[in-house]
Amino acid sequence: GQASTYYGDAYHIVLSQEYVTPAGVIKTSDIPGTATGPKVNDILKGTEGAFGILVEVAMKIFIYMPENRQRFAFMFPSWEDAVNASREIVQGEFGMPAVYRISDAEETENGLKLKGFSEGLLNKFLKLRGFEPMRRSLCIGTVEGEKSFARNVKKQVARIARGYGAMSLTGYAARQWEHGRYSDVHMREDLLDYGIILDTLETGVTWDNLHNVHKGVRSFVKQRPGTLCLTHASHFYPQGTNLYFIFLMRPRDDEEFFKFRS
Repeated sequence: GQASTYYGDAYHIVLSQEYVTPAGVIKTSDIPGTATGPKVNDILKGTEGAFGILVEVAMKIFIYMPENRQRFAFMFPSWEDAVNASREIVQGEFGMPAVYRISDAEETENGLKLKGFSEGLLNKFLKLRGFEPMRRSLCIGTVEGEKSFARNVKKQVARIARGYGAMSLTGYAARQWEHGRYSDVHMREDLLDYGIILDTLETGVTWDNLHNVHKGVRSFVKQRPGTLCLTHASHFYPQGTNLYFIFLMRPRDDEEFFKFRS
């Protein structure tokens, strides 16, 4: 989920599984580790019923310490600066944030509008500091875990972000995002009432190919006039990240709608 940068995705936290199959029961062991060649547990993960019916699973659990949560948010001068800083952060060997996401210029601007910050004093202040609309890039995140660990990760993130020209927005922006993190997605149904459709694309990318993929997908989507293409990265690894594209459009007619949906 949204905290996978620290906790890992489902693949990393599944310890053992039990399947019922036509040939019998397959049950993997939940021992801490093995060195016996291919792991059956890994082969079974994510197969979505190809080998049988999943009836039981054992997963890692973590100590819940919400009192230690640290929040941060930064505005970078550009998407390129945000990407470069993010790569240094996740390769820094000081620990990972739990939630960490960066938005490209178009998503940043629409996010500011959605939260009511695209006008007024904040926007004027950002512009005076050199953070130009449709160029600047928003970063938000949280750190979890043991108290000193969480504080140190936040400190190191801030140090690197400042090195790439970022300005701290304090943890307020992260709290604003948390407030709608699970509810904003339901705007999809409301937008349909106005004839606007929303869909997403997501892919994993290595650092050296990130900008090629980002520019290529945006170029393709933007060939259709009047289409929004919002992009963020929210699952980070030392080798790369993901690119999550959200595009919104108002189809000209039913034919275009069904062509889009197919």
